[in-house]
Amino acid sequence: MYELFCKGGVVMWPLLGLSILASALAMYHFYLTAQPQKQELQPVLFEKIQRGIDNIFLIGSIAPLFGLLGTVLGIIDCFSALSAGRPDQQNLSSGLSEALLTTAAGLILSIPCQIAGHLLQQRLDKSMAQCRRTGE
Repeated sequence: MYELFCKGGVVMWPLLGLSILASALAMYHFYLTAQPQKQELQPVLFEKIQRGIDNIFLIGSIAPLFGLLGTVLGIIDCFSALSAGRPDQQNLSSGLSEALLTTAAGLILSIPCQIAGHLLQQRLDKSMAQCRRTGE
């Protein structure tokens, strides 16, 4: 796994950071939505949870863009090898490998973020509806 990470190039580092941040946000907000809250704290808590959900969706949206950036950088490496007159298989394959790995990593991060954001939004909506019913 570490070998694949290294082959993905420099773009893998921001993707790793985003994945750690997204995981922490998702776990924390799943925990918050599972806890019963006092009636007077609910509006503040709901706003806090919504901001966290928005941030998870943001990470899910920008992760494929980082993957695309890695793809472009990998393809640039391939063309640099070609233009330098040294189109050996190793140089070309390493650039293509970097391109595909970063694309995959961006998608692998984006998909769970979108799912977690959706599940958290459903939980928040359910909690808010329940709060309105008990408050009436």
